[in-house]
Amino acid sequence: MDFELPIYPENQAAMKKYMQSQFEFNGVKAPDRHLIERELWQSVKQLPPAEIMQFIETLYARPTREYQYVAIEMALRSVRWWEPADMEHLLTLVLEKVWWDSIDAWRKVFGEYIRLHPEQFDWVAQHFIGAVDCKINPNAVRTKKISFL
Repeated sequence: MDFELPIYPENQAAMKKYMQSQFEFNGVKAPDRHLIERELWQSVKQLPPAEIMQFIETLYARPTREYQYVAIEMALRSVRWWEPADMEHLLTLVLEKVWWDSIDAWRKVFGEYIRLHPEQFDWVAQHFIGAVDCKINPNAVRTKKISFL
């Protein structure tokens, strides 16, 4: 699936500075990106889950940060189709290009998965404890007081 975000040079420098120069940006502000994501979802939701996963991987590999945001949003919108193996695969993406902003966004994906599959809480929490050291208090996970939602 071909997908390109617009480029707004006037926003790029400020966005990069806000993220402490960790990433390059297209300069697409969140409200505009959300509109694009809604329109994109109309096409993506027609794909089988395996193709959605491939699309998410392709987006996440792109060099500018907004593509990772779009990938995470597509993962969130697709969460009802994911199996534990898919969630484990998504966890590998969580660990790529990790920064506080992506951890917050991925938390919503895994939180929605737990909401749909509460029996998977321990599995998700265990994987996050071992993998993610940003924004998560391991004691909160052990006591099931972590906020994935």
